Amino acid sequence: MSDPVAPWAASGQLLLNSSAVLVATHVNPDGDAIGSLLALERVLRLLGKQTHPFCPSPVPAKFTFLPGHERISPAVPAWTPDLLVILDCSDRERLAHLNHEALYMENVAPGTSRFAPVRPGPGNPPGTGAFASIPSLNIDHHATNTRFATVNWVDPSMAATAEMLAGLVIGMGWPLDEAVATCLLTGLHTDSLGFRTATTQPRTLRLAADLMAAGASLTWIVEQLYDSKPRATLRIWGLALTALREEGPLVWTTVSREMLARAGADDEALNGIVGFMRSTADVEVAVLFSEQADGRVRVEFRSKGRVNVAEIAYRLGGGGHPPAAGCSLAGPLEAAISIALAEVRQSLSSSPIASRTE
Repeated sequence: MSDPVAPWAASGQLLLNSSAVLVATHVNPDGDAIGSLLALERVLRLLGKQTHPFCPSPVPAKFTFLPGHERISPAVPAWTPDLLVILDCSDRERLAHLNHEALYMENVAPGTSRFAPVRPGPGNPPGTGAFASIPSLNIDHHATNTRFATVNWVDPSMAATAEMLAGLVIGMGWPLDEAVATCLLTGLHTDSLGFRTATTQPRTLRLAADLMAAGASLTWIVEQLYDSKPRATLRIWGLALTALREEGPLVWTTVSREMLARAGADDEALNGIVGFMRSTADVEVAVLFSEQADGRVRVEFRSKGRVNVAEIAYRLGGGGHPPAAGCSLAGPLEAAISIALAEVRQSLSSSPIASRTE
């Protein structure tokens, strides 16, 4: 069920009517995911709700300055929620084990059922899991969102999921203290690329000002996000940029596990490289291929706007926004590179910039 008239109102009412809420976000979370998760979870606690903030992946080190980050857990609660809230997540698959395992209820005595890692099977058929029995609320701004919940508040015109939540919290008159404001402003700043995306509108800046007035320090947030990189980050950036390949308006690079080990870096150190590559003059699309520990290849796309990389990522099983998207492909690296670059070249050849480069 989706409310086509006022999904924000349906979302607010659903949250108010709940008493025990599991608030979740996607695997490999970014600033919008973590900021939105922490902000809403704190607001609900201040409203007297029982809450459990869930994320399948560890909180990236760069976001551990956010208040409440230590509460986030990759485990599901032992109690049964009456509402599932999924934030900044375009697809149920990105919930990892919360989607594949924990969303199926264990068959136990009435009144004692709880979330348990039970896959569909005899006694646990699809359709009898938590998504079927417990209301779910999907709040997101990705155009590729699959509208998988009971109530879907999806607005691609917003710069961030944090922008949607900021408007909801302020509009509903809910608690907005310094901690909530800091988390929301972090999500808004990171997903708007420092208020540089096309979705950044006057309302976005007004909301940012409201969050600052509530106690969030933009100066401090920016310092934590961008001026505290470990030296290993510099080393892996150097290796990645040395491996840069160029092809007209397209640039790409690859990072192997061996390169990460040589730099003494982890996957988190790669954040920001592909955006830096996109900033090059005359480059329209930048791509980063990074080999994962399980042998798969993470692919990150960035565009200056004339090529919709969300469409490319979607064709490859991923998603995102027109200027920033990603997906995961089977390895090895060279095979993934060949598949993804073929899609990028096809999009470039049919884009408005093709005539400029011929």
